[in-house]
Amino acid sequence: MNRYVVFASASIILVALFYFVNFYVKLGFRVSSDVSDWAALGDYMGGLLGPLLNFITIFILVKSLVFQKNSNEELKAEIEDNKKIGRLRSFENLFFNMLEAQNNIFDDLTLDVEVGGQLTVYKNADAVAVLEENIEDLRDAVISIEEIGKYLEDIDSADKLFGMLRSFYITVRIISEKLSNKEGFDFQDRESHFLTLINFTNFSHLRLVMLMVQFLECYPSSYLKEHEEFEGVLKKVGLSMKLY
Repeated sequence: MNRYVVFASASIILVALFYFVNFYVKLGFRVSSDVSDWAALGDYMGGLLGPLLNFITIFILVKSLVFQKNSNEELKAEIEDNKKIGRLRSFENLFFNMLEAQNNIFDDLTLDVEVGGQLTVYKNADAVAVLEENIEDLRDAVISIEEIGKYLEDIDSADKLFGMLRSFYITVRIISEKLSNKEGFDFQDRESHFLTLINFTNFSHLRLVMLMVQFLECYPSSYLKEHEEFEGVLKKVGLSMKLY
């Protein structure tokens, strides 16, 4: 804005200088003591400079309004960014608490699995390994997916397996809803947290969830099967919801 002030000042000086050179130097006029002559000079300079100064004033006013508008937009964007950061922090507190809770559930997992005609109690990773072996045997025997699902329901009388599937599904759903485009986030934000969920989940636990998704017919498994973004992230890390 300073350059416009300089331009206006220079214009006034140039007009006065032109008047001085033309009438005093070139034409040889002398400084008048007549009040009417000075009044005429004032009218002349006012008529010459008035429109120019008015234009500069309007231009500066417009520039000020544009600057204020840009400042308001930057302030609004900063406020939105702060709100987004606040929402992200709140979400991450919930997210990591849920991650810890589902890992604790897996650590406490016990299953009564029949192996060689004998019912044996297995814990967490060992339970998953034995369950996978039994599923593979059933697949080799060309047992249908529905029958394998029934087998899983039979050994999960206490709903421990379903509880872990549901916990994992809720975490995926919360990521999708809390970090949605509507909330000011994008796919990169969701992808980052899907990867965190996958990487921070015990691999045996993760395989168990994929097994449940593949063979159980329920809302959590259907939701995960139809979740294109989550499925894409699984493929990126070399996993699938059809491992068996």
